[in-house]
Amino acid sequence: MIVSCITDRMGNQLFQYAAAKALAVRNKEVVKIDRRYYSHNIPTGFSYELDAFCIPQYFVTDEEIARYTWPNDSLWYRAIRKVYPKYCYFEKSFEYDKGFNTLGSKVYLRGFWQSYKYFEDIEDLIRNEFSFKEQVNTWDDHFAKQIKESESVCISIRRGDHITNPKIARIFGKCDKVYYDNALRIIEQKHKNLTLFVFSDDIDWCSENLKFKHPTVFVKHSFDTPRYDYYLQLMSMCRHFVIPVSTFPWWGAWLSTNKDKIVIAPKTWFNDPAINTQDLCPPDWIRI
Repeated sequence: MIVSCITDRMGNQLFQYAAAKALAVRNKEVVKIDRRYYSHNIPTGFSYELDAFCIPQYFVTDEEIARYTWPNDSLWYRAIRKVYPKYCYFEKSFEYDKGFNTLGSKVYLRGFWQSYKYFEDIEDLIRNEFSFKEQVNTWDDHFAKQIKESESVCISIRRGDHITNPKIARIFGKCDKVYYDNALRIIEQKHKNLTLFVFSDDIDWCSENLKFKHPTVFVKHSFDTPRYDYYLQLMSMCRHFVIPVSTFPWWGAWLSTNKDKIVIAPKTWFNDPAINTQDLCPPDWIRI
């Protein structure tokens, strides 16, 4: 049994599950989900969201958790697990863990596992399980129809805690208007008559402050479900992508089935240059 400790928001949850699924397939095991994180005092807006996808919902029991890991992260248990970690394995660094595939068939995974390399061998299976339970009807939904019938570019703008939280702002890189203009120039070299679809956690700010030379549609949150799975689905329908430092639009771009898609991602994911992010994006994505 492979247990995936699921935390944070949708983008991170998808990475955590995908890595666990790949390890389970290699070992002919099942993935069980530990979602206890959402039963504690979590930040506003955080919730378990993997049930929006066609992912088997197998949840680990208290008895299984007790066999695989320690009850909590107190100093006492942290000291114990250094000597006897049970089956708990912590992510060592941000870059791809080359020893991941050798972890075996009994493991409790703690980490974020943000690299396509963890699951590239089972891409078709991940795409199948990451299909949305409630599909947008592209013919009846005018908004989705606009995206499908144009040379659509998903422009994702991350603001929120990257702007309002000084601690987080110091950790992650920023994508300014120059970044988006440069990214669009790359796409313009191969495609004309672009239509931009702007997705953001602060769409009102975007509509008031961002101007592009291409026709632009600002995707209001009124088109979305409270958990943003519809928002992600609309993103994935676009033909090309310019993403910020954020795992949510990363998945919007990855889930796109357009074989000719151009994906632009920021080269500076973290402000700390010592953090290696070379394994984050597939090799055909362009980082600037």
